[in-house]
Amino acid sequence: MLVKKLLLAAAAVLALAGCTTTAPAADPTPSDSASPSSTPTAAPEPEVDEIVITSAGLRLLDDGTELDALGWFDLAEESIAALTDAFGTEPEEVPYPGHIEAAPGTDYKWDGFVFRVQDFEAEPPLWSNISVISSVSSVGDVAIRTGDGLTIGSPTSAVQALNPPIANPYEHEGLSYTYFAVDQIEIESPSTHNFVGVRVENDRGLVVELNAPSADYGV
Repeated sequence: MLVKKLLLAAAAVLALAGCTTTAPAADPTPSDSASPSSTPTAAPEPEVDEIVITSAGLRLLDDGTELDALGWFDLAEESIAALTDAFGTEPEEVPYPGHIEAAPGTDYKWDGFVFRVQDFEAEPPLWSNISVISSVSSVGDVAIRTGDGLTIGSPTSAVQALNPPIANPYEHEGLSYTYFAVDQIEIESPSTHNFVGVRVENDRGLVVELNAPSADYGV
């Protein structure tokens, strides 16, 4: 009888155990959402902010870094396209009539910056049919200067510190000018040079024009 009671008690315990539900595992606490990865900022496209007129051609710079170099014997069309891109505007095309010592051609003008293409065949390294004449210190945001740092408005003393004038003062349309040569480079012989011409208005004592390539050809 005692055994029977024990068996019944054990069966009851097992029955109760079978009815007990196991609590489901708690959901994991959601972690903080990951911070979005930062997108790297794209480097700005290089833009010409300065054009340097030299005896060998034009240097197009962005914060001192050369982006392009246009030589005096490069194709005129390619140089005009590069300048158009640098200045951000199309040039005004004006016929250049020439004179007794200069062949006619076409002037491509951006304000007071002129890229001149003359109607004759270039003969490197002496005779280029393209040249630049600038009477402005900048076109838009693009500064214009020589390799020595001269620009329109520089004082005569800055030019004199580089070289003496190559000619006596002369008169033109009622004003007195003096002409200087800077950035001289030898071509073919010690007596033949290309240079950047600098015209100074004497009354004001200021640079009023830069032009290149100019040459002395032994003069």
